[in-house]
Amino acid sequence: MSVLVIGGGYAGLKAALDCAATNGDEEVFFVLRTPNIGGLFSKLHLVEGKHPSEILSPLIEQIKENEKIHALTNAVVERVKEEDHGFKVSILRKPIRIDETKCDSCGECWKICPVRPPDRCNEWLINRNAIYTPEEALSYAIERETPFCQATCPVSLDIRGYAGLIADGKFKEAYELIREKVPFPGVLGRVCTHPCEEMCKRGLIDGPISIAKLKRFVADYVYENYGNEIEPEPVPSTKGKKVAVIGSGPAGLTAAYDLKIYGYDVTVFEKLPVVGGMMATGIPKYRLPRATLEREIEFVRGIGVEIKTNVEVDEDMFAELRKTYDAVFISVGAHVSGKLGIPGEDLEGVIPGIDFLREVNLGKEAKIGKRVVVVGGGNVAIDAARSVLR
Repeated sequence: MSVLVIGGGYAGLKAALDCAATNGDEEVFFVLRTPNIGGLFSKLHLVEGKHPSEILSPLIEQIKENEKIHALTNAVVERVKEEDHGFKVSILRKPIRIDETKCDSCGECWKICPVRPPDRCNEWLINRNAIYTPEEALSYAIERETPFCQATCPVSLDIRGYAGLIADGKFKEAYELIREKVPFPGVLGRVCTHPCEEMCKRGLIDGPISIAKLKRFVADYVYENYGNEIEPEPVPSTKGKKVAVIGSGPAGLTAAYDLKIYGYDVTVFEKLPVVGGMMATGIPKYRLPRATLEREIEFVRGIGVEIKTNVEVDEDMFAELRKTYDAVFISVGAHVSGKLGIPGEDLEGVIPGIDFLREVNLGKEAKIGKRVVVVGGGNVAIDAARSVLR
């Protein structure tokens, strides 16, 4: 039966090696929480007159060379369950963020790494290089805690990553990093409420980084300068399953985009004559240029997502979709304005804000008088007021 050793200090290393030596052909799994090996022992000043590295290095080399020992660094034990005279263990391993097939151990990444997180093995009192080297780990590894901005982002965009690429002038790479999570970088750069900026640590010094504007800049720059290089290619349907998406707003199109990338055959059904949901009918053109929106919608179409407009899914059609498709994703949006709950709000001439914006954005004539009162002060109210002036 295999053996599991938890912990990466001196005791853990010795236990793993001893188990491998005494358990015959049984495998030994060695789990430690950090990318580096040695734990707190490695941070001691001297041990019996020797530096910890002198004691640990031979043990680490033995761990690396022993084929019976499988070291799982940067991992935590999530669950232990008794089963068949032993234990079933669930282990969560975080990525080391290094492509080991391409790394040649040159060490250049360690020299230029700009990130210095607090050192957990020194009680977070000092900072250390975010990259662990083979001298202290099994391989090169990058330790990256989730930044506050990324943790606040609804889709967990790698904000620090693309901001760093923009700072290095790598605009196309920054754009591609954003698109790994969202198909609408240009849209988000204009209309996202950017809660990430409220959590930006730079705000403790002077002011938060303009994260949303960086996204807008890099999308516009790439569209203008790399147009042909970023044209989408059709993604083959490899799963053999079909998914219907009801609604072509940001949720529906993002789901369709992700599902298609994963190899599903996706069809989007939209009730209105235009694609985009509230992006197209709720946000005025002066805030979200239609050329930007249409370009990013075409990107979704370009990978092979089929979009059908002017299709209202009623009860009968919904039942048919459930029979025809393997799954149905419902993303019909929030196209109904909130009510005040007061007498007279249903009188002629009182127009819900979302209804008014829809009429304007669809190019229809909105019936308003010479003097208009807008009740409310949120995004819809301000968009309605500015549209009335226009």
